[in-house]
Amino acid sequence: MDKIIRDNLTINLDSLRVYIDDVLVRDMTSRMAQYLGLLASRPEKVWKYIEIYEAVFGRALADMETLKYMNKVIRKHLLRTPWTIKNVYGLGYRFERKGY
Repeated sequence: MDKIIRDNLTINLDSLRVYIDDVLVRDMTSRMAQYLGLLASRPEKVWKYIEIYEAVFGRALADMETLKYMNKVIRKHLLRTPWTIKNVYGLGYRFERKGY
């Protein structure tokens, strides 16, 4: 089973499910899990918008509102972890520990 574990956050890359404190996060879609897995695979890396879209949606660009919505839902759940998603203005997003 391929998974990423960051403290109390577990992302199962095979089933595209996310767990916090070993409890399934039910309102996170498989695309959101895929996106979070991408970011969490390399904490502190700035993922450019185009890299995210190609990895998650399979095309160069999609609607920015979709990505903003996904961040909103994911960030709500990350409040229960020591991690967050930061916007790097004009470039993309970074998965990092809170307080950095």
